[in-house]
Amino acid sequence: MKSIITSFLLVLCSFIYAQEVNHDGKIYAVKGKEIFQNNENVTEKLSEDEKQAIISAHKAEKERIKTEKQLEREREKAQKQEEKEKKEREKAEKERVKAQKEQEKELKKVEKKLKKAEKKAKKKAQAEKALSKAERKLNHETKKYHKLSTKGKLSPVKDAKYQQKLEKLRANVEKAKKKLRKL
Repeated sequence: MKSIITSFLLVLCSFIYAQEVNHDGKIYAVKGKEIFQNNENVTEKLSEDEKQAIISAHKAEKERIKTEKQLEREREKAQKQEEKEKKEREKAEKERVKAQKEQEKELKKVEKKLKKAEKKAKKKAQAEKALSKAERKLNHETKKYHKLSTKGKLSPVKDAKYQQKLEKLRANVEKAKKKLRKL
């Protein structure tokens, strides 16, 4: 039953969509195997050669329309493919730019950490140098004090001044050690 309805619809559509053909300056409408001119069936009035020429022109026109539709579909398909590729390229470019920005951001973070580490190392080296200098000065002044005190060349006033000086140097050494421990 369905095939009968489908066949009927196909025949009906072929009648509705009759193709017009121009032959010898006259316009003919071809519906199936019948040829019409001004809505009048002229199939029987035409010679076999004319019928064949009109039908072959009709087939050629149908083929041309079919080819045009096929070309149009192919053009649309190619255009859609091109748009898809363009979107993919744009997406890839955006991802590349995003990845590059992320990379630059990570690089800046690493550089910042490196600078911070260098700064900390520099401060630590300065603190070690300051401690070394303070200890050296304390040792030098302590030796000088013991040398003068064993020789008996220190008066009680100078002895008190040396004691204050040594105490101040010891405080400096402790201060330098404390600063170094903080780092």
